[in-house]
Amino acid sequence: FEPNTVATRQLIKERIIESVKRWEPRVALQEVAVEESPADPRLVAITIQYRLIATQSVERLNLSLQLEG
Repeated sequence: FEPNTVATRQLIKERIIESVKRWEPRVALQEVAVEESPADPRLVAITIQYRLIATQSVERLNLSLQLEG
């Protein structure tokens, strides 16, 4: 597990952007945010906002990821 640092969160963000662009052609990313969770410093809160190409509908996905054991 990686420490919850600015560098780690930036790397997570970059990997999400790269992966969605490569593997999900049905969406256009609008925003990816990876932030330290205020409730638990071991967690990051991830928000992915995207637009569905076919319908132009804007959707949002929220995830939590535990970084440290």
